[in-house]
Amino acid sequence: MPRMQRQTPFDIFADRLKLTKDQKADAQTVLVDAMKESAPLRQQMAQSRAAIANAILAARPRTIRRRPWTPIPPWSPGDRH
Repeated sequence: MPRMQRQTPFDIFADRLKLTKDQKADAQTVLVDAMKESAPLRQQMAQSRAAIANAILAARPRTIRRRPWTPIPPWSPGDRH
């Protein structure tokens, strides 16, 4: 039994729009060009997100104050009141 090949997101997109072969080729060209054009903006957004995350981490307190640990005394059956 032959294995079914998994569709790419673009193939799913094209199938839902019922595009012809020529329309698929044109749509793929448009999307590839748009990705190339938006690359600098996507890179800038990633750098901005990293800068925001670093600023948040830098503003957090470095130590967490905890109450001192106190051991719980062992329980024995004769200790019931």
